[in-house]
Amino acid sequence: MKFILALLSLLSLLNATQEIFNPYNLSFTSIIHSEYESSLGKDNNDTFPSESNTYATWYNTLLFNYDINNDFYLSLGAKANLVLGEDNYKAPFYLRGKLTSNQLNKAIISEASINYDNSFISLSIGRNDIDYDWLLGSMDGIIASIGDDKSLSLRLFWFQNFVQLQYNYYFNLNNINDSNGIYGAIVKSKIKDFEFSMYDYYMQDLRNISGLHVNYTSDRYALNFSYTQGKALSLALYDYDESLAQISLETLWGSHFIELGGSITGENGLLAMIQLGSFMSGQFYLSNQIDRENAHNVYVRYLYAKHRWRFEMLGGYTGYDNTFLSIADNLSSQEIDCYIGYRLNSSWSLSAGAMAMKVDEADPIGVDQTLLTLNLGYRYELF
Repeated sequence: MKFILALLSLLSLLNATQEIFNPYNLSFTSIIHSEYESSLGKDNNDTFPSESNTYATWYNTLLFNYDINNDFYLSLGAKANLVLGEDNYKAPFYLRGKLTSNQLNKAIISEASINYDNSFISLSIGRNDIDYDWLLGSMDGIIASIGDDKSLSLRLFWFQNFVQLQYNYYFNLNNINDSNGIYGAIVKSKIKDFEFSMYDYYMQDLRNISGLHVNYTSDRYALNFSYTQGKALSLALYDYDESLAQISLETLWGSHFIELGGSITGENGLLAMIQLGSFMSGQFYLSNQIDRENAHNVYVRYLYAKHRWRFEMLGGYTGYDNTFLSIADNLSSQEIDCYIGYRLNSSWSLSAGAMAMKVDEADPIGVDQTLLTLNLGYRYELF
């Protein structure tokens, strides 16, 4: 009851501030997320028993922009997460991939920056909540851009600290690479129906991640290709090179969207490349093992959206190897994910998901899993 009263009070406060903050931009998102996960385990194996894990959480994000003048503005943002209930796995192996309420009950400043933008040159200093290839979260540093993404642009950045908070994920890293940080460059261009993007991230003496995207879009079809490689440098403790290639063909017919695609992972998997909070290798909620060694994945995705309804289904097959803990070649995994959503009005929405993954019995570290999710979402915007 206290939780419901607090939520209603917060929504009332947002509505009351509309006249006060009318010149400014403000957005608020609130999600009540609950999930039930079961790991089916392996026969006569105490390390991989059949167990379940449940929890519910209240996740909130707030973003406020203030225009100082035509070129300068301030950005302030916050994220907060509160676990409402949990029933954790007991097996230590399963717990390694889960965070408890002590770790997830957090409130962070997600954005705090001063920005200059004259439509051709932009500069941001402070903390920014970014979503780049292989980088997702709040970064402390400097971002400079020149040009226009609709024709040609160059973005340069340097980040020293990184924090990410989601309703089932928290990660914090300070003084990256002994305060040397991460340097990066992103080039984007567009020529008629083609869009190109190239990026390069450098952590001194540790790792270099680089890649490209090519996208072709017509009235009804789109073709996407991307390739990323991660090179281990002289001081990397995990001194394996990694790579990922992806391709997809998309088509849209009225309210129906269909995507066919696949990916190929290098012989060393993707452990190092996903350590900074961004799992870019696919849509699968349970991963379908597409980050493993020599993983070859094919998938099909169907989406229907009309009026207030949204239905999505994703299914895929992955063949992969395991070479780090024990030699196990020619393994396979299948996953199917289903989602349904309904928008109650412009602010409120409901969604549910059901996911299932079947993993090869010979996999030394993988188990079959099922997952059920239910979300109640609210969004408020003031422009």
